[in-house]
Amino acid sequence: MNNPIVIKGNKIHRSSKNVKYNRKCNNCKQVYTGWGKYFCSKKCRMQPRGEESSSWKGDDIKVVSGRSRAERLFPLYKPCIVCGATKVDRHHLDYNTKNNKRNNIAFLCRTHHKAIHGPYPSQNRSLSSLIAEKKLQASSQVLL
Repeated sequence: MNNPIVIKGNKIHRSSKNVKYNRKCNNCKQVYTGWGKYFCSKKCRMQPRGEESSSWKGDDIKVVSGRSRAERLFPLYKPCIVCGATKVDRHHLDYNTKNNKRNNIAFLCRTHHKAIHGPYPSQNRSLSSLIAEKKLQASSQVLL
């Protein structure tokens, strides 16, 4: 958020603590004068967010917004589904970051995530091939 310019008398101030600011409310988008940083009133601050909000955009969002939704909806607490590593990324199985349904999110360590989204498309592998390869390695170790 950039510092608002406030006119007090004939002087222009930037981010003074004793001056009221002219800002745009994050909820109703009206310009208001006051000390509140993000909302014009308690009513606007307490309005519902997410799908219950009147300004909910659904799937009509940008890629970055889809990723940030996934971060909020699915915290990184599960291990990698291929190797069991604890430091993981979220992977969208259908490669659509706007689709944040539970059955579309997989938790992968950085190594396996890069194997799927690698820099060279000819070397990229599918998730099912990674899991099958890991099972094959595990079964061969049991036989030894």
